Amino acid sequence: MREARKRRPARSGTYKGETATPNMARHDVDGWLQANGADDATRRSVVLVVSELTTNAVQAAPAHDYDVHVEFTTDSLIAIRVRNDIITTTVPERADWHPIEQLAARGWGLSIVDHLADSVDVDESDADTVTVTALVRVVDA
Repeated sequence: MREARKRRPARSGTYKGETATPNMARHDVDGWLQANGADDATRRSVVLVVSELTTNAVQAAPAHDYDVHVEFTTDSLIAIRVRNDIITTTVPERADWHPIEQLAARGWGLSIVDHLADSVDVDESDADTVTVTALVRVVDA
C-alpha cells in the first residue's frame, strides 16, 4: 500500500518594491524549503529563481509591493509565483530572454529562470500587473 502524500503548506508573502527585499524573499523561501525537507540542490535552484524574479519585480515597479508565493504542487514539483505591478517595463518576448551583449552585467534573469525551471509562464492578462510562474523540479524526489 502506498503512503499518502504529506500535504505541505504553501508560503506567501508581500514585499516592498525596494532593492533590499529580494534578499528577504530569498531568505523566507529558503527557510520554508528547509522546513519542508527540500534537498540542497533544489533549494539552490528555487532560491535563485526567487532572486531573479523578485529583482525583476523591483526593477519593473520600484516602490510598489510585489507578492511571492511558493508551493509544492506535487512531491516532485515546486511552483514559484511572483506578481508585481507593471510601471517601467513590460516582460520581453521569450526569444529575447537574454541580454543582447554576451558579457552584459544585466538582463540574464529570465534566461536563468528558464534554464532552471521545467516551465515558465508569464501572465499579463491584467493590464496593470504581471505574474510569472516557474515550475522547478525537486532534485531528490
